[in-house]
Amino acid sequence: MISEIGMQEAEPRYTGISPKSGNVPTFRTPHPAILANTRRRRPVMLAALDAEAAMIVRIWRGWAANSAAADLYEEFLRSTFLPSIHCIEGYHGATVLRRAVAGGEVEFTTLTRFESIEAIRAFAGEDYEASHVAPRARELLLRFDSRCQHFECVIEDRPVRE
Repeated sequence: MISEIGMQEAEPRYTGISPKSGNVPTFRTPHPAILANTRRRRPVMLAALDAEAAMIVRIWRGWAANSAAADLYEEFLRSTFLPSIHCIEGYHGATVLRRAVAGGEVEFTTLTRFESIEAIRAFAGEDYEASHVAPRARELLLRFDSRCQHFECVIEDRPVRE
């Protein structure tokens, strides 16, 4: 669950970050994306994850040899693999990122969200850091990470939409 920390009006100009300690740099130069649409004041919701609802994000990467293989892999994820793991208790969804890289390869980064390490073990087995790659995915990918990384999600930022 996301709990609301506060609601404030966004300033029309980026004013920088004020660090709590002296060893963090202060950024004062506005980024063009931050300054876009500065005439309207937009509400900003600052949110933090409740301790009991904190997620563990599992990160894994795989590479397809070309865009045709990448398209087939993406379709496999959409139609077969991801729907098949919806039944795992404690699984809270996935985000799949795709980008073309040098040599015509296509890199995928998969972020899956679980409520606990126990839920990840239900998905991946006792050695939960080992990658869990379906046979069809092994056919479609040129190579992939053999181990996954796991992070606690401490902030999830979602702008308030009007």
